[in-house]
Amino acid sequence: MKLPSDIKALKINDLLIIKGKLGIKKAYLDNIDLVNGEIITNDLATKRIIKKMIQGVTVGFKEKIKLVGVGYKALINQSLLLHLGFKNPISVPLDSMIDISIKGNGTIIEGKSSSHSKLSQYLSKIEQFKPSYKDIYKGKGVVRIK
Repeated sequence: MKLPSDIKALKINDLLIIKGKLGIKKAYLDNIDLVNGEIITNDLATKRIIKKMIQGVTVGFKEKIKLVGVGYKALINQSLLLHLGFKNPISVPLDSMIDISIKGNGTIIEGKSSSHSKLSQYLSKIEQFKPSYKDIYKGKGVVRIK
């Protein structure tokens, strides 16, 4: 797997370190070789991990969720405030590794991060407050946008 020119890779024993403009990613991978800026491996799972690491340090990851329902909206103050039809708004603390922005008149929450797993976990936590699959007739709640 050929690395882009703006990516630097280093292998120390089983630790692979990849550095790019958005940060540094580290992973313990035992079946790889680093030769002249090219990562050599035959394992497909390892290739997938390396591709995710490269994407994380070059362009990052972006996911969106949508709040569907009358009066459902999100605001950002010190934390993320969710109005989901409950008596009081739900306060979700902001993560320093995730950049959250509100679009679409407060109904679309967009998250950007260099870590796919952190971003996915954070948005899943928001989704669990009012999942849309529980209201199968109206479809109200929090929906992942693909």
